[in-house]
Amino acid sequence: MLIVAFAGGCAREDDPGTRAGGGVDRDHRTVAIREIGLDLPVAQERAEFSGLDWWGDRLVLLPQYPAIFAPDGHAALPTIPRSRLESYLSGEDTTAIRPEMVPFEDGGLPERVVGWDGYEAIAFDGDRVFLTIECLTHAEWTAVLVRASVSFDPLRIVVDAETRRMIPGASKRPNFTEEASFVVDGRVTTIHELNGRRVNAEPVALRFDEDLVPLGTWTMPAIEYRVTDATSLDAEGRFWVFNQFWPGEARVVGAREDDFATQDRPPGRPVERVVPLRLVDGRIVLDPTRPLVELVLRTDDVARNWEGLARWNDEGLLIVTDRHPRTIFAFVQWQ
Repeated sequence: MLIVAFAGGCAREDDPGTRAGGGVDRDHRTVAIREIGLDLPVAQERAEFSGLDWWGDRLVLLPQYPAIFAPDGHAALPTIPRSRLESYLSGEDTTAIRPEMVPFEDGGLPERVVGWDGYEAIAFDGDRVFLTIECLTHAEWTAVLVRASVSFDPLRIVVDAETRRMIPGASKRPNFTEEASFVVDGRVTTIHELNGRRVNAEPVALRFDEDLVPLGTWTMPAIEYRVTDATSLDAEGRFWVFNQFWPGEARVVGAREDDFATQDRPPGRPVERVVPLRLVDGRIVLDPTRPLVELVLRTDDVARNWEGLARWNDEGLLIVTDRHPRTIFAFVQWQ
C-alpha cells in the first residue's frame, strides 16, 4: 500500500532513482498489457487489491481490506476459475468476469493487531494459506505473518488468529513491510518491499515453517525501487517479482542508479517491470535465462501501482493494481 497518490509528471534530473546505472546488460522485452474486464460487486475504486495467487484451479485476488466484499456481513476473497480466464483470453467469452466470492474469516484480526493496515501478500500451499499484514506499531512499520486454511462444507478461508509472527521492517522506511511471499516445500518465504542498496544494505528473504517459526534467510539481489509481489516457483525454482518506481517517491525509496535500466531510458519516468529470479543453493539470484519484462507505460506517464502477480502457464503473467490510477486486471504475454 502507498499513502501518497500516484500522478503524472517527472522528477528533476538530479533526483535519485532517475538514471540508468552501470549494471550488466540484460535481455529486455517490452510488452503491452492486455486488460481483462472485471465485474465486481463493489465500486472498482474500492477493491484495492494487494496480492494474487493460485489455489488449485482458482485464482484468488487478495483485497487489502477483505471486509470491502461483505454485502452479507462476512468478508470475502474474490476468486476466478482457470477455465473462465481461459475462455476470456482465448476470445471465446470476453464479457467482464464476475468473480466468485469465498468467505474469509479472520478472527477479528483488524481489531486484535495493533496498527492493522490491511493485507499485503498471499501464498497458497494446497489448502494452507499464508498472509502478511501491514501495521504501524510504536511508531514503527511492521509486518505480521499469519496462517489460514481452506475449510469445506461450507467453503471458506479461516485465519488462525492465535498464531502470528511479527516481522520488523528491514528498511525502516514508513509504510514499507513484507510485500511478497511464496511457498517452497511447505515453508513460506517473505520478501521486503525495499531492497535497494541505500535503504536495505543486506536484503534477504525470510523463511518460516508451517507454524511460523523462523528458519533463517536466503540472500536477495539488490533490486532498486519497490518489490510488490512474487509468483509461485516453477519446476526449475524460477519465479518472478514485480518491480516498480514512481518518480514522486524517488527520495523515500532511496534509489539513485537503476542497474536494470536500459541506457536510453529517459530520466524521471516510471518503471513497471517483472524481474526473473531463481532459487539456487539456498540463495535467490537473478535468472539470466529469462528477460526482464518492461511494461509499455501510459503515454501520460501516470504510474500504475501493480500490487498482485501470478504465473499464467508458461505464456506470461496475470497482474492487478490496487486503486492507482484505478483497478486494472491484466495479462502480460511473453511467449
